[in-house]
Amino acid sequence: MQANYVEPDNFSFPEYFLSWTIQHPELLRSGWQTWDGQPLEILDLGQANLDNGPDFLQALIKVGGVLMRGDIEFHREWQDWYRHGHDSDRRYNQVVLHILWEAPLGITPELARRFPHFIISRYLQYPVKEWLQQMEKLQQEDQARQEVSLHLNMSSLEFRQLAWRRFSRKCDEIRQWVNSFNWETAVFLGLAKSLGYSKNSTPFLELVKKMPPAKLLTAVHTLQRSPLIFWTLLAWQGGLLERPLKNSLNSDSDLWYRFIHHVRKQFFPLFPLSRQSVVHWNFARLRPLNNPYFRLAGYAQILFHYQENSLFEKLLQLFCQRKELSCLIEEIEDSLCLPLSTEFNAILAKFLGYQALPRKTMGKERCRLFILNILLPLFYVWSQVNKNSGFSWYLEDLFFTFPVVDHNALLQRLPNNLDADIRNKAYVQQALLEYHEKQIPPPAMIIGKRN
Repeated sequence: MQANYVEPDNFSFPEYFLSWTIQHPELLRSGWQTWDGQPLEILDLGQANLDNGPDFLQALIKVGGVLMRGDIEFHREWQDWYRHGHDSDRRYNQVVLHILWEAPLGITPELARRFPHFIISRYLQYPVKEWLQQMEKLQQEDQARQEVSLHLNMSSLEFRQLAWRRFSRKCDEIRQWVNSFNWETAVFLGLAKSLGYSKNSTPFLELVKKMPPAKLLTAVHTLQRSPLIFWTLLAWQGGLLERPLKNSLNSDSDLWYRFIHHVRKQFFPLFPLSRQSVVHWNFARLRPLNNPYFRLAGYAQILFHYQENSLFEKLLQLFCQRKELSCLIEEIEDSLCLPLSTEFNAILAKFLGYQALPRKTMGKERCRLFILNILLPLFYVWSQVNKNSGFSWYLEDLFFTFPVVDHNALLQRLPNNLDADIRNKAYVQQALLEYHEKQIPPPAMIIGKRN
């Protein structure tokens, strides 16, 4: 390793600094070699992947004179390949180059053979402290560029227009759900999308489309129903039980292993659908309690709770009372933030190894996001179908007075002189998200997933 590689005290940096460095060749010395001494050239870095999966897609590299086309992944340490679950994720099967900060000492033989490894810290053009200063400068430029692109001198009317555009798109999606299914199923589709969070909303939504509430309730006799039965059928259909079962065959978990297979065998003739694959679900960079196994348990608990009563009718009744927003939110929270059955504790603890288990179907923040993003558009569509203009106006007022739910990075860029009453409204957050998503991404040299 070169002499300029001296780590300063309390040395730490985000992983995306590595991708920024490779996009700035002037920060690196020439004569690149892989960890095992093969000459390396990156002829085309490919396309930055801003979604889940490898960091760069369809790159073109030359290793030892041999051209390779595939993906590139960055990590600080080689162990992160396993920590992030890439070894069993098919999305990483096309990786042809592993770029690391630290030399992969003690690397497993399997990973060493899988693809070439490039130790970027060996080729820094500057001492590490100066390199960090360069990265911090790029970070400041990135933040400044995003602040400029947000065009924060928008008027209150422009904020409202952008927010309503986003709200209308949500109405369009929900209208499709209602046309394809019914109002009751639309509520549970929205619930699945909300409980899936940003990482798993798509596979969760597709799972419930395949197994809507009516299908489950029709298949399972009233005396057999339980939250755990519903969870097992949904998790199996979603492909979520394949890997845990393979890794949990021991004397302690045999009971649950037999239970799940008994449930699946009993109901298999009623659900001849092809299963989803576990690769469709995301587990990396999630808070433990946001794990899809837990969120699916919350969904199953709510379905069980409302098995004999319509959840849609329950929520519609609450909205039709036209209460003040704070009171309405509180009553919806009481209806949806239910205690999670203790029968989940043993099976989730044994299969997943978590000590801390969720106690409720969802938290208050997630419930408020569900109200804002699903229930308000849902009942607005209902009011249009039923030509109830008064109810529509009530819902519009709720939307534009709904308080901010979570303080994301976009809200932190709001100018200090913005009226406090506007700053604390969720529609401003929705407007910023809408504007941000429609903008052209920053230049390629500043692009990179922030793992």
